[in-house]
Amino acid sequence: MLVWLGIGAVLAALTMVLPLRWAAAITVACVPLAGTAVMMLGSDPVTLPLVVTAGFVLRHAFGLLNKPLREQFLGLVSTDLLFLAFIAYSVASALVFPRLFEGDTVVIPQAGRAVVLGPAQSSPVQIVYLLVAFYLYLALRHTMLRRGMEFIVAAMLTQIALFGGFGLIQAMAGLAGVPISTSWIVNNQGYALLTQVELAGFTRVTSVFVEASSFAGWATGALGFCYGLYINRVLPKITLPLIIVMSITLILSTSSTAYVGLLCIGLAATVYAFFDSDRARHERGFLIVLGGGFAAVGALIMVMSAQDGLLAGLRNMIEEMTIRKSQSGSGIERAQWAASAIQNALDTGLLGVGYGAARSSGLFHQIVGTVGVPGLILFVLIVWTRVRRMFNRPRTGEESVVCAGAFALCCLLGAQAAAGNDLALSNTFWIYCAIAAAPLAQRAAARARTSEAMEQRAEEAGPTSAERPI
Repeated sequence: MLVWLGIGAVLAALTMVLPLRWAAAITVACVPLAGTAVMMLGSDPVTLPLVVTAGFVLRHAFGLLNKPLREQFLGLVSTDLLFLAFIAYSVASALVFPRLFEGDTVVIPQAGRAVVLGPAQSSPVQIVYLLVAFYLYLALRHTMLRRGMEFIVAAMLTQIALFGGFGLIQAMAGLAGVPISTSWIVNNQGYALLTQVELAGFTRVTSVFVEASSFAGWATGALGFCYGLYINRVLPKITLPLIIVMSITLILSTSSTAYVGLLCIGLAATVYAFFDSDRARHERGFLIVLGGGFAAVGALIMVMSAQDGLLAGLRNMIEEMTIRKSQSGSGIERAQWAASAIQNALDTGLLGVGYGAARSSGLFHQIVGTVGVPGLILFVLIVWTRVRRMFNRPRTGEESVVCAGAFALCCLLGAQAAAGNDLALSNTFWIYCAIAAAPLAQRAAARARTSEAMEQRAEEAGPTSAERPI
């Protein structure tokens, strides 16, 4: 714990003194590690990402003392206002709904034990995390609006190479019968029963995350981001190897979330390939989908027809995590969480029991159960404003990155629909949202700068002949 806290303090200090774009890159590299902090605060916390994020947020807040930067930061666009409305509604629901619907339904809070809804289920920690996460989104968007998108992309790819590479090493070592211990990671000590598991000869792959599903949720967005960058011709020599590494690691991760994530990526890539209006990107995507489809079908035939050996073990593992998943203890527990969330919404007139007041397995079940149908409608509108940008025709490198960010967000939400619990700092949702939103703000800022420069030149040139006094 002290070691992680010390490393976090050093990184936080760097975010306070380095230029904002460097501070943003450091923060982006650390945010995914905050997965357990939201759920286990007080008993098994992950201090490093929280301390680093706090340092970046303070660094950005101090920068707003500069008036031009403050005016630029407060220049919110319509999609940001929609986001702000969702956050405000979520916070209001967290404060009001547990009191308004006290005793009307039974909830499963973060502790995991079913209780009758009441004011005690209001979660100040969840509210604070949500507000910090939203400010993080605005700060990252503002950083990229000024200058910093290339630093954030570099941080993301470095993070994917490190986390995904370590996951692949875990998978290969597990196949060789030498599983790698993750006890050196503080938050994995509380998840020993989930991390130290072998299934059909395959050891669960967690990388530096708390357990396999947490890694799979992060890796789905990471793989989607690399795919989006590749078909948009952004660093193809780097992103293609990362796509291969992440794909193999997800297949060997023994996680149902990983297989749902891979399915979502495949479906999204197919839709992207068939309905993309950008001809060059359409052809690249179509070739990848076609080649990947043939490879997947061939591999599936080999795996399903194997009688013994490694391929037979892989088949048993995949069947266990897909066909027989609903009969496992994890599947039954997740189904109960989802049913509880739906019941919470029905018991409260579809308004929900309040953000953070209940837990569910599956992002959209969680939204319906806590902030109800109004919150779900707002969230779907927000997601649509971001995801639709993956079909934009990029004219610059920055716009290509935006398309990749929107595609990654689409894939990430598919995986989170299977195992996501909240929208705080538990995943890279906010980072991909900031990437997908940045160019719109950049264009508006560029137009404003151009207009100001033209007005300044006009003033320096003096009055025109029509305006000169006789």
